[in-house]
Amino acid sequence: MASAIIHMAVAKKVNEVLKIKPENHLLLGSIAPDIAKMVGSQRYISHFINESDKDFTNVPNIDNFLKKYKEYLINPYELGYYIHLLTDVLWFQEYLPNIADDRELVIINKDGIAIKYDEEEYLKILYNDYTSMNIDIVDYYGLDFSLFYEKFDYPINHIEEVDEKYFDDVIEKFGILSSSESNVSYTMDIKRIVHFIEYATVYCLDEIRKLSI
Repeated sequence: MASAIIHMAVAKKVNEVLKIKPENHLLLGSIAPDIAKMVGSQRYISHFINESDKDFTNVPNIDNFLKKYKEYLINPYELGYYIHLLTDVLWFQEYLPNIADDRELVIINKDGIAIKYDEEEYLKILYNDYTSMNIDIVDYYGLDFSLFYEKFDYPINHIEEVDEKYFDDVIEKFGILSSSESNVSYTMDIKRIVHFIEYATVYCLDEIRKLSI
C-alpha cells in the first residue's frame, strides 16, 4: 500500500479543492485504514477486500465500502477513509506494477533494471523505500502536520472495521513517520511520487463528485 505520508499528501491536495473542516478529521481518516497492521488486525478487513480474494489481491473493494458507509461520507473522517481506499486502488492497479511484480518477486529499480529477490528482501526494499521518501514528500508539498502534534477532539467513528481506541496509536506512529530521515531510495524518486499524488488527487475528486454528496 502507499505510505502514510503519501495518503496524507493526497488527502491534503483533495482538501485544497473541497475545503472540508475540520481538516484534522479528514487527515486522520486518510491514514486510519492502516491501523490494522499496527494492532495485529487483518488488512483485508480494514481495506474492504473480500475474504475469498484476500490471498490474491491487495486492491480495496470500493463497492463493499460504499454499500456500508456511503451515507456517512458527508463526515470528514469517513471521507478521508474513502480517499485512502481510492488511493490504494490506484497504487496497486497502476503504480506498483510499474516498479514491482509481486508474483515473481521482481523489482525494477530507478535505472530500469529488473532484479529478482527472495520474499524477505523484496518486501524490505519496497517498505524501506516508502520511508526514505517521507521527508522529500513533506518538503515538496510543504506539508504542515502540526495538527498531529496538538490535542484535538477525535471524530465520531462510524466505521466499525477500525476501532477508535487505536487513534492515539495512529497519531503517535504518524509523528515518527513524518519525522523520519530521507535516505537513498532504490525504486522511487520524488518525480514518480509527485506524479502519483497528483494523479490520485484528480482521481479521488472525480470519484467523490460522482457520489453527489
